[in-house]
Amino acid sequence: IGGLVVFLLVAACAPRRSAQNVAAPSEPHVHHVVLITVDGLLPEAYLHPETYSLQIPTLEALMKKGATSDGALSVYPTLTYPSHTSMVTGVNPGKHGVVGNKSFDPYENDLDGWRWYAEDIKRDPIWRVASRADYSVATIHWPVTVGAEVTWRVPE
Repeated sequence: IGGLVVFLLVAACAPRRSAQNVAAPSEPHVHHVVLITVDGLLPEAYLHPETYSLQIPTLEALMKKGATSDGALSVYPTLTYPSHTSMVTGVNPGKHGVVGNKSFDPYENDLDGWRWYAEDIKRDPIWRVASRADYSVATIHWPVTVGAEVTWRVPE
């Protein structure tokens, strides 16, 4: 299972504080959504790590305290960028527009470039929805987020 890539998207971290949305001390006011994917990791590897002699204490702790998926139906094509863009938009590649890892570039002007840019997404991803709802948003090494309008962009 070597060579895996972990993608992390932190969305809707906490409402931005303003005079209008300051919560009373007794009211809960922080809501977190952290979406972690491990590109190429089969569900069996994290659901039964002992079978594969994996030591993944951090991932196991996150799974115990949060919600997990024992698998997902993929989209077509089953490539990293279209799949991850579908996760954050809720629609298939034909609707969000990211249909491959690399952009169509028959004249090679893009220097073998990948689908890095958030502007390529034709539907609203979760970070746009959260930002419009006045939530703070961070992206950390997530496909198709270059130039995303978020509160924090954390590099790889």
